[in-house]
Amino acid sequence: MNQDKSRFTKTELFVFSGLLIVALAVWGIVTLVESRRDFGSVEVSVNGTVFGEYSLGKDQDIDIGGHNTLQIKDGRAKMIHANCPDQLCTQMDAIDERGGFIACLPNSVLVIGEPSKSAENSGTAIDGAAY
Repeated sequence: MNQDKSRFTKTELFVFSGLLIVALAVWGIVTLVESRRDFGSVEVSVNGTVFGEYSLGKDQDIDIGGHNTLQIKDGRAKMIHANCPDQLCTQMDAIDERGGFIACLPNSVLVIGEPSKSAENSGTAIDGAAY
């Protein structure tokens, strides 16, 4: 009589199960830490009036009065569209968790990055003198 042999031994199943549990635990911890990470935020002003405040932790495209588009992606804010002739704001560095700013003078748009608490505490935040 031909007996079916199990494909895996009990030891192999035990090791595989242990590795799977460890991998799931690591994934869970990384996901929890990322969800609590402080990315900082940006405040958008038009003509000196606050248009809105947005977290750098949420990917989104923000239409600013039909003149500019600010893209927040992967913890960074970048002006991706402006209807002004010089396009300087689209060439400025992205704002990240350290802070920074983007200005579109023809459209009177100012985006100011507020650094995250961790950047402030570590001393890597951009201060007013660096602007």
